[in-house]
Amino acid sequence: MKKGITIVDQQNDNIRLTKDEVIDMIESDEISFLSKYEIGNDFIFENRNLFTKEVILAFAVLNEEYIKKFLDVEYFDINDLNDLNLATYSNLSEEFLNKNTDYINWAKVLTLKSTETNDFNKWIGIIDRKNLWGYISANDLPIDFIRNWKHKLDWKFLSLVKEFTDDEKMEFSNYMVDVVIDIDKLTTSGLNWDDNIRNKIANMEVSE
Repeated sequence: MKKGITIVDQQNDNIRLTKDEVIDMIESDEISFLSKYEIGNDFIFENRNLFTKEVILAFAVLNEEYIKKFLDVEYFDINDLNDLNLATYSNLSEEFLNKNTDYINWAKVLTLKSTETNDFNKWIGIIDRKNLWGYISANDLPIDFIRNWKHKLDWKFLSLVKEFTDDEKMEFSNYMVDVVIDIDKLTTSGLNWDDNIRNKIANMEVSE
């Protein structure tokens, strides 16, 4: 077996390379390398001089331990936490998020949380302070949650994704809106658009 460094490709296959081979790939195109392959956080940290900081933030999948190391050596500034990618955010503990709450990109956190739960009660303080109601409104929220926060939610999204009963439609008639989607102008950046939402959009009348 070739001695050296193991990288993992997009097919989840392990590839064994020498350090010089890895360095050549990084120097040729660091973005392509981090986009196509996973490599240990220890290698990235120890060879951080090979990378642009912005590329590491955008493409490297880091764990909490190495984020702290990057901060300790002042390679990362605390404000850089906002620019970590979604894959890295998925590795962060609630303790870390709460400790660094003022520097966290909570829109990214809520995007991740929306794939796990529709219960956002524990995040209400952050949602309200950061005005992130639009992000959670694109989810199939529990009816009691909607009742409690109907005056805060973005009904353009909620009217599209929530299957209300006739009684509920009557209850929220002052809030619900008829949604017309212009597909060419539609942006889903930062929102959790699942297949159900996409199908609804596909079946809606498109504005001219």
